[in-house]
Amino acid sequence: MDELSKASYTVTISPGRSTVVQRLEMPKRGRPRAPGRGAPSPQLSTGDEEQGGVPQLTTASLPPPSPPATAAVASNVPRFEVPLDIRSIPDLWLLWRYGRAGMPSIESLEANYGAAWRPKSQKSVFCGRKAIVDFILGKSRERGGAESAAEQSRVIAQMEELCPKWSLDKVTKAIKNGDLERRWPPEA
Repeated sequence: MDELSKASYTVTISPGRSTVVQRLEMPKRGRPRAPGRGAPSPQLSTGDEEQGGVPQLTTASLPPPSPPATAAVASNVPRFEVPLDIRSIPDLWLLWRYGRAGMPSIESLEANYGAAWRPKSQKSVFCGRKAIVDFILGKSRERGGAESAAEQSRVIAQMEELCPKWSLDKVTKAIKNGDLERRWPPEA
């Protein structure tokens, strides 16, 4: 048992194309924690929560909802990648608002951890997907229903109509260069 208390473990779970990695370091017995060291990293469990062959991950001991200020707190931040298998605007919206098996919503990750949960290598992917979400929220606000799920659904349906079978990258470019705004029908 003493040997186990000196070890650290890394758990990697790969549902679909995305990968979740969580590192757990056991406290060293007989040694006080270094000053400024936080609580141990969150633990992931896959227990009996499986649905459809995809493990449901649960996290425990998450830090309070604020961006990490120290390296000790940063070690408690879960790491997720924006899944690259999301190819439609409705699927992106669902991931952003509600998450998916093995990943909480991007909205909640942003609210709780700021940019700390995202890998630096995915900055452009995240920014492009966020531009689409911001466009949906902006159009919903213009119509007077920023928090209305029905209004957001109408905006998403209109985007799907204007951008049939477009990749999310193409939609992002159309938003950023103003093409989608120019194509947007005037309100009746």
